[in-house]
Amino acid sequence: TRRNIAARLGARALPALPDDARFDKVVEAAGSPATLRLALEHVRAGGQVLAVSVFEDGDCPIDANLIVGFQITLTGCNCYTTEDLKTAVDLLASGRIDVSPIITDIVSLDEGKAAFEKLCAKEKTAAKILFRME
Repeated sequence: TRRNIAARLGARALPALPDDARFDKVVEAAGSPATLRLALEHVRAGGQVLAVSVFEDGDCPIDANLIVGFQITLTGCNCYTTEDLKTAVDLLASGRIDVSPIITDIVSLDEGKAAFEKLCAKEKTAAKILFRME
């Protein structure tokens, strides 16, 4: 699973937040309705929640009264520019970054539909899938 891949790369779980923990800014980067709700619950009045992830189905019920009542700013963000993409390609091409630990599959274009279904599956066994050009 993606969690196992993250653990192999050194990620660890954070301790649970106290119910009364509040922050000036909260970044939601998981793309989960639960984590967006958690972000809104743990930002201080007048604070900002920045959503930088892609939500799978786009459906994300939240309590709008939290946003209105506590004057929370909720901002969506596409986190990269064309220049960022060029930098990433250069880093990959130079070998300075090893992405092999997150590549879970390499498939042909004929297997594309199945690959995307695997990426979108609830089980989340795929992290990054590469297409082999033949």
